[in-house]
Amino acid sequence: MLREVIDTLQVQTCRDRSVIALEPGTLLSRCRIVRSANIGAGLDSAVYVMAFAVSDRDYTCPLVRFLARTQTVEPAPAAEANPGR
Repeated sequence: MLREVIDTLQVQTCRDRSVIALEPGTLLSRCRIVRSANIGAGLDSAVYVMAFAVSDRDYTCPLVRFLARTQTVEPAPAAEANPGR
């Protein structure tokens, strides 16, 4: 399931823990909720965080922030097998 950023979202990179802002319209994939092992450290000070990917780069942010600033993207309807019949 894909999600889309609807309001600027501050996230941490998983690689070097730097903080960046994702702009509205950014598509997110591989979204999953995880219990934070880094309680008290930076943006991941929340007990539960959302881990996700943008263009094959991995990020995290507090779950409560993620839910307030993203929405589910519905897949386009599948084309009919026999259009015109």
